[in-house]
Amino acid sequence: MKLKTLLLIFILSINMISVPSYAIEADIASSSQYNAEKEFLSMLDITEGINTDDASRAVTRAEFAALTVKMMNVSGVSQDDSAFDDIYLSSNYGCQVYDALALGIISPAANRLFNPDDAISYEAAVKMTVAALGYNKYAIAKGGYPTGYLALASDLKILDNVDSDFTMSDAVCLISNAVRTDVWLFDSMVGNDIVYKTEKGRNLLTENFNLTNVKGVATTAGVYSVNFAYASNESMLELSGNIYKCKIENAENYLGYTLDAWYNENKEIVAVYPDSSNAAIELDASDVTGFKNNKIMYDSGNKEQAYSLDDGYFFTMNGRYYDQTASDFSFENGTLKLIDNNGDRKYDFVVAQKTEFFVVSAINDLSLVLYDSKQADKPISLKKDSDTYNKVRIYNYAKNTYTDSDYDSIAVGNLLEVRKSKDDQLVEIDIISSNVLSGTVDEKGADTVVIAGESYEIAGHFESRGGKIIVGQYAEFMLSSKGRIVAKLEATDTMKYGYFLNFKKASSAFGVPEIKILTDSNQVMAYEFGKKITLNGVPMANDHANIETTLIKDGKPIYQLIKYLINSEGKIVSIDTAAVAPADGKPVVGAEGDNTLIKYVSKQTSKYKTSGSLIVPFGKLSGTTVFYVPSDLATKSGVEYDDEFFTCAGTSRLSNDAEPVIDTYDYNENYIPAAVVIYNMLGGASTAVIPDKTAPSYMVAEVTDAMDADGNASKKLSLCNTSGYETYVIDYEIYQELKTAGKIPGRGDVVRISIDHKNEINGLARDAVYNSKTGAITINYTDNVSTHAGEQLTYAVGKVVSVGDGAMTVDIKTIASTGVPAMVNNKLTYGFSGTKAVICPGAKGEVRAINAGDVMSEPNFGIGNSDLVVLRTSYWNAAAVFVYRNN
Repeated sequence: MKLKTLLLIFILSINMISVPSYAIEADIASSSQYNAEKEFLSMLDITEGINTDDASRAVTRAEFAALTVKMMNVSGVSQDDSAFDDIYLSSNYGCQVYDALALGIISPAANRLFNPDDAISYEAAVKMTVAALGYNKYAIAKGGYPTGYLALASDLKILDNVDSDFTMSDAVCLISNAVRTDVWLFDSMVGNDIVYKTEKGRNLLTENFNLTNVKGVATTAGVYSVNFAYASNESMLELSGNIYKCKIENAENYLGYTLDAWYNENKEIVAVYPDSSNAAIELDASDVTGFKNNKIMYDSGNKEQAYSLDDGYFFTMNGRYYDQTASDFSFENGTLKLIDNNGDRKYDFVVAQKTEFFVVSAINDLSLVLYDSKQADKPISLKKDSDTYNKVRIYNYAKNTYTDSDYDSIAVGNLLEVRKSKDDQLVEIDIISSNVLSGTVDEKGADTVVIAGESYEIAGHFESRGGKIIVGQYAEFMLSSKGRIVAKLEATDTMKYGYFLNFKKASSAFGVPEIKILTDSNQVMAYEFGKKITLNGVPMANDHANIETTLIKDGKPIYQLIKYLINSEGKIVSIDTAAVAPADGKPVVGAEGDNTLIKYVSKQTSKYKTSGSLIVPFGKLSGTTVFYVPSDLATKSGVEYDDEFFTCAGTSRLSNDAEPVIDTYDYNENYIPAAVVIYNMLGGASTAVIPDKTAPSYMVAEVTDAMDADGNASKKLSLCNTSGYETYVIDYEIYQELKTAGKIPGRGDVVRISIDHKNEINGLARDAVYNSKTGAITINYTDNVSTHAGEQLTYAVGKVVSVGDGAMTVDIKTIASTGVPAMVNNKLTYGFSGTKAVICPGAKGEVRAINAGDVMSEPNFGIGNSDLVVLRTSYWNAAAVFVYRNN
C-alpha cells in the first residue's frame, strides 16, 4: 500500500468531524473507500490476477466468477470443462468459472454459452455472491432471481456502497462486504432436509481462510509505534495491548486506526479492515499556526481552523514516540496526519512526518554512508543491523508515482527526502527523480520565484544551503515531491571548496602530479592533475614550478582553503587559492569561475551564537561549508599533520558562546560566507577530559567500528563491570586523539571514562593495558591514578593466593611506587567484601561478571595455577577485581 492511500479513508461520516472543504468532495470520499476495500481484498489475494486500477470500468462475467471463487478461498474443484462452448479450463479465468459451476455459484446455460467477456449485470453479480455465501435456497424462498437475491443481499448488508451501475468499484465493495458477513452454516439434518444457521462472527474469513478476528486500536503498526522506547524493526501490529507479527505491506499506514484484523494459525496478521468510525485528515505542517489547549490552529488558505485533540492523544514523529512541545506541531517540510478512531470528533493520534532534504555529494558503499556537501556533519548511515530499519523508494515527479527500491539506486547528485526517527532506528528515503526544473528566472519574491512563466515556492532549505537565485539568469533547480525548489543543480564545471592537505610532484618523466584534498563531503581524496591546469586564472602545464611554490614550502604543505575543479576524467584541472578582499570589505557578489576565491577574515577570533548560527561580528553561517583544522595552524607554519586532524562538518561542533579563530571566504550580498575555516581541531592542546578518580572502572569487552552523534567514523566500546554491560561511542575528536597517541583500548584493558551531554565518551583513562599475546599487564599510574599504594585510587597486579572471609591475598607483580609496606614473599592482603569479579578468559572467551568464589586461588587450584588479577584498590581495600585467566 502506498503512503498516501489512507490519508482520507473514511472521511465519509462528514458530520462527525470538521474537515477542510476539499476533503469532503464525493469523488475523493468514494475513491478513498474504494482504495480501502481494494487494499483489504489484496491482502487476502482475492484480487490477484485481476486489474483493479480503474474503479469505473465494467467487470466481465469471467472476472466476477473468479472474484467469487477467490472469495471462497478454493481452487481446482472442477476438472470438467464440458458445460460451456465459449470458455475452457485453459481460458483466462476458465478454471475459476468451472469451479464456480461446481460450487453452485453459477448454473449451466441452455444455449451452452457463458459469455465470459460480457459485462456482468448488477443482478447477476448479487446472485453469484449470495450463492457463494450458501444462501441459495433462502434467496429462492424469498422470491428467487432477481428479487429474492437482491432482498436477501440487502438484509445481509452486503450492498453497502454498491451501485446498480456495477463497475469495478462496486464489484470490489460487494466482495469485501461479502467476505466479512456471516455465512449460512450446516446445523443438523431433519429427515432428508438440511438445517442451516448463522453465528455472529463466523464468515468466509473464519471458515474458509481459517483466520481469527481481533479488534482494537493499532498502537504499533509495521515498524511505527506510539510506545515509549519501542525498538523493534520487525513489522508488528499491536491491538488492545496484544502484539502480533504482521505480514501486511506498508502496515505503518494503519497506526492509530481502530481495526478489524485477522491472524493465521501462526499468530500473524494477514489482513486488516479499518472500522467505519475512523476519520482522518492530513495537514501541511508548515500551515499550522499554533497549538494550545489541545487544539491545532491551521491556516487552510481561506480561514484559520481548529482541530481538537483528545486529552490522551498520542504523538509520533517519523514513526516513533516523541515527547513533543507546542513547536513540534509546525515545521516547514512535512505533514501531520490526524486520526479520530472513535467518532467523538476529537483526534486521538497525531502521526507527524518531518522531511529533511539531502543532496548526495558522495557515497561510501563499504559502510553504507551518504554525504551531503552542504550538511557534512549530518551524513546518513544505513547500517543494516538488527536495530535499524531502512526503506528506500523512488518518486517520479513527472508521473507522481512511487516504486520500492533499495540502497543501490541512490547515486551522487540525487535529491533525497529523508524521514529519520529521533532514535536513528528508522530511516525512510525517497529518491526524487525527473525533478529538474530548467529555465530563465523571470521574477523573484520573498518565497516564490517565476521561472519560464511558471511560479514555484522556494523551500527554506534552499536558503540554508546557500543557494542563489538571480533574476535574468538561466539555471537548473531540483524540485521536491511537493514541487518546491530545494536546491540548485550544480553544473559539472562548478568549482568546489576543499582544504588542501598535500601535494606530490611527478616521480618520473612519465608520472603525474597529485594533490590531496579534504572535500566538502568530509572525504580525503587524492586527485591526479590533468595535462594542463589553471592556477589562479593562469593556464599552465601540470609540472609548472608555480604550482609547488603555491602549495609547498620547505617540503611541508601550506595548509589552506582552495577552490578546485575536477574534469569528467576525475582529474584536477583548476585550482584557486585565496585573494585578499577589497579594502572596504564589501562582498564581491556573483563572481564565479577561475580566480574568484576571496578571503575576508583571516585568523580572527569570533564569538559563536547557536541562536541564528552567528559568528559575531563576521556574519552568519547559513549553507556555509565549514572546515575544522588544527588550532596550531592559526599561529604556526611548517608543521605537518595526519589527515585525521582535519574535518569538514557543520556547526554542531561549536558550542554556544565559543570563541573560535576563523577565516571567512566568498561573502554574498548579505555578508554570509560560502566557506569558513575554524581553527579548533586537534593538534593544539588536548580536548579530552581526564575521568574523575571516583569514576567506576570497567573491563573492555569489545571494540567495534561505529559512528558518533555527528556521523563521523569512530569506535564503540562495550564495557563490563560487576553491574553489567554498558556501551558508549567515543566522540570523534577524542577518538582521533586516542588513535594518534596509540591509546585506543583493547579487549581486557581496564578503563575509566567521562561522558558528555551526547552520551559519548569525551575522556578515557586506560589504567591497565592487557597484552593478550603475552599475558602481560601494564598499569598506567597517571590520569588521577595515585602512585601511593594506600590512597584512594590506585592499582595492583598479582596472582591470587587466597580469597574469602572478607579478604583477598595476592602475590604482587606490579604496585604503586610509594607507600608500599614491607611484604613477606611479595604477599599483600587487601580487604575484599565484594561478591563479584569481572573476568577476561583466554581464547577470546566472553568478558563477563563471575562470583568471587569462582576466582581460582592457590588452595583450590595449586601454586602457579591461580588467576592473575588487577585490583582497583582504595585505602587497602580491593574495590574492584579484574581476572585474567589463560584457559
